[in-house]
Amino acid sequence: MKEYRMFAGIDPSYKGMGTSIINMTNKTITFNELSVDVAHGAFAEICKACEEMIDLFLTENKEMINVSCLVGMEIPPVTGMYAVKLWALDTHLYNNLIMNDIWLFNVPYLKFINKKYESKKDTKEMINQIVDVFKDNGYIIEQCLKDKKGKPRKLTSNECDSFIYCIRMFVKYHYENRYSKSNAC
Repeated sequence: MKEYRMFAGIDPSYKGMGTSIINMTNKTITFNELSVDVAHGAFAEICKACEEMIDLFLTENKEMINVSCLVGMEIPPVTGMYAVKLWALDTHLYNNLIMNDIWLFNVPYLKFINKKYESKKDTKEMINQIVDVFKDNGYIIEQCLKDKKGKPRKLTSNECDSFIYCIRMFVKYHYENRYSKSNAC
């Protein structure tokens, strides 16, 4: 099986694309949220926003693109008010990640993982507990979003959702390779 030292999660959106990366080589976890304007959402504006988001994503995530990285990514629902716009973004993003191995997840997967889910607060609580475990194991957390004072912000729900996919890739890989000493944290 292919060896991975980096795992990523992506929660695609125009207004808040959550991204997270676990880098086992330098023991960091990086969280970020990206945003572009879709204007009124006409076809030409969606096309332009897709291009802008992909350019921004590729610029902000160079470390993920240039190495062997296992990626978990949410795909939009088939129906709904924003489904067509999100399918355009997801398709464009997927086609720009051809160097990576990608696993796709439906939106209901988030509720499957967090069975007691009643609000976004539950997801954030769960993610904060998982992040604490990584910190206890020597990982450094890098939060790209800053508050007005320049300090790291609390994780957004989009970043938390992306981290669920990221963790899923991390666990999947290590579960499948649990007897291999070279893959240990």
